[in-house]
Amino acid sequence: MNSIERNPYQLGPMEYKEYLSDLNDSYLRETRQKLLPIENFLIQRDLCAIVIGSDGKKERHPQSKIEVMYVQSEGKGDIITPSVIASTFIETTGKRYSDVFDVEINGSPVSARIGTDVLSYVLGDQNRIYPDRILNSRFVLGDQDIHKKAKRTVLEEMNMDILRRKIRKAMNEQSSRHLKSCITGISRGETCFDEHNQFYDERNKPGKFGFKHAFVRLVQRKLDLRTQELMKEGQMTIEEMSCLPTNTADKLMFFKSYNQDTPAAYLWFLQRYHELQEVYKARRDLSALDFDSYDFRQCSEIILRNWQKQNV
Repeated sequence: MNSIERNPYQLGPMEYKEYLSDLNDSYLRETRQKLLPIENFLIQRDLCAIVIGSDGKKERHPQSKIEVMYVQSEGKGDIITPSVIASTFIETTGKRYSDVFDVEINGSPVSARIGTDVLSYVLGDQNRIYPDRILNSRFVLGDQDIHKKAKRTVLEEMNMDILRRKIRKAMNEQSSRHLKSCITGISRGETCFDEHNQFYDERNKPGKFGFKHAFVRLVQRKLDLRTQELMKEGQMTIEEMSCLPTNTADKLMFFKSYNQDTPAAYLWFLQRYHELQEVYKARRDLSALDFDSYDFRQCSEIILRNWQKQNV
């Protein structure tokens, strides 16, 4: 029996990583098919579609919606607004955009333009700084050179004097919040896990999301900080950085500056979080799922030990 036919939550960490990779590759193909009706629209207007978030990292569970972002090339024609993209999608497919893909609060797709927007900011909001959205993205449709340029642009933003400190400060603050959540089990005022159980409920904000905003996000954000440090130290060029793996476990193995058990520990938390999402998917109500306390202690110690290392 292969890993696809087995219960994925009983797989070993690296088996689970491969299972997720195959699953998310299939999601990417499905996303490409869903966007094919607007491919000519994208190409004619110098746009590319990319998947961001857990889609980009090959870590999405089916409970989460697909996160697509549109990037427009610099200085070519009029700025294509999110509402134009959404209306074009409706006209060509007959489906409302928000019924198919994840959207912002206003119901619009996420988009940005190179040379006009700071790509590390979400929707131009300098209080929402997440360079990893584009750095860890994957190409879907349109002009692939625009995607490559967008990644290089984000890395340049992380390395330029005017933005470097601001981006680093934001990522450090995010890391501190995630570290605190690792220790307390509380995120955004909600108890997301305790000594024995994870909790999940996405019906009302801020919601409960198990290990997501603790151990999972802590590792991801620390990798973003490490990326910036390697550029500052001159150990890797922007071109080399733009070709790094987007998958978190792959990136941990690539950097080699972490405990060799860190990828497996990270995957344990991701796997348990996904298992909790599976429970919620069936119930659609506040869900709880217990976990092995010994495994939790072992994996949390590995993750938190990395936090104490200089240069992490």
